[in-house]
Amino acid sequence: MNSVFHRAQHWHLFILTFGVMFFAVIIMFAFMISQMSFAVQTQRVPDLGYLIIILGIVSFFVVFVQLGWMWSIGDGMKHLLPKSIGMNDTLFKLFFLVIILYQLYNLYLMYEMISVFSDLASGRNPATFLWRIMSFQRYTLMFLPLTLFVLFCQCYLFYYCAKTLKSIELNREADVGDYIGLFFLFMFNVVGFWIIQPKINRIMYGDWTPPPSGALEHDSNSPFDPVYPKEVHPRGDLLKTKDHEAFEHDDDFEGLF
Repeated sequence: MNSVFHRAQHWHLFILTFGVMFFAVIIMFAFMISQMSFAVQTQRVPDLGYLIIILGIVSFFVVFVQLGWMWSIGDGMKHLLPKSIGMNDTLFKLFFLVIILYQLYNLYLMYEMISVFSDLASGRNPATFLWRIMSFQRYTLMFLPLTLFVLFCQCYLFYYCAKTLKSIELNREADVGDYIGLFFLFMFNVVGFWIIQPKINRIMYGDWTPPPSGALEHDSNSPFDPVYPKEVHPRGDLLKTKDHEAFEHDDDFEGLF
């Protein structure tokens, strides 16, 4: 699976996530209009169960693509990290599993919601319908704290993937200032796909070699000149030129006047 995501182009990922979601929303909107029109004509409660099923399947597919993409970076590229860098691979996998279980939990909630609407549409005893609603509440009460924890897990995955990718690029452990931009690109992957995926393609299958350990990376497409470490001269050392001699420090002039 890692090689599939490593070879994918940025527009592949964009279509499989936001493109699929966009067309699914259009289809669901058209289906909802047809169901509402049919309900008005027949004086019956519209059956929106299929609408919820489509939404659940599409959402799960989109999340699967996004998680698979991050897995291909966090786990599929960790062998390229410098040996001196230690990343918490266990915590990454644990939080990854938590997010998958959360998505399955969402599908279960959708199934329960469909069952409740089916009871309403079938015109069953109102007491039975009320009991189903009350039993459904115990699942929704767990939803908010679980969602907050899952958001924390997602942020850790963004951090892990951003630091891993940037550390591979720099061939050293990346600082916060080095990978903070990638962190937000992973968070808003509608833009991140177009910037991050070409880096992955270049590292995995392009003419890319890691820079010397500790060297500063320079983007060949950048309009700015690379910045190199400043050469340090001993204090008082003369800087000799072709025609004259100059002094490096102001205190070299002391005693001349």
